[in-house]
Amino acid sequence: MLSKEQADEKVSQKWLRVNMVFEVIGVKEEVAQVALKDLMNKLDNDKRVGLYHTEYSDIAKIENPTKQIKEGFSQICETKLAVKSLENLVDLVMEYGPAGIEVTEPARIEISVGEAQTIANSVSQMIHRFAAAGIGGLLFIKEKIK
Repeated sequence: MLSKEQADEKVSQKWLRVNMVFEVIGVKEEVAQVALKDLMNKLDNDKRVGLYHTEYSDIAKIENPTKQIKEGFSQICETKLAVKSLENLVDLVMEYGPAGIEVTEPARIEISVGEAQTIANSVSQMIHRFAAAGIGGLLFIKEKIK
């Protein structure tokens, strides 16, 4: 894990400062806790990220977290990190699935056409993977676009 000063240095080198919130739900208290810690360890070791703060909530018992599960356990982790680029941020969101994201710095981001194209293609590939797995689909526009 980085220090706040190391993260500040990365942000001064045009990395993005980002807050992310992660939530896990498990059928047992220990399952939720271990899953979230494993996810944070993986994020901390990701070269595209400089993780410098984690704050874990207490584990909460929840009723009917899904249709198949009557009782579960939830834990949340609030993180602060530096992310190398907007492209990396989009990839991280698709890979790690945070519940919430806040980009706090810089106030303005400028990207090249190539980076915009890469981001759009990454999102498109994810949608096609969902459709192929039968857990989502492609949207078709019915009305004529003006």
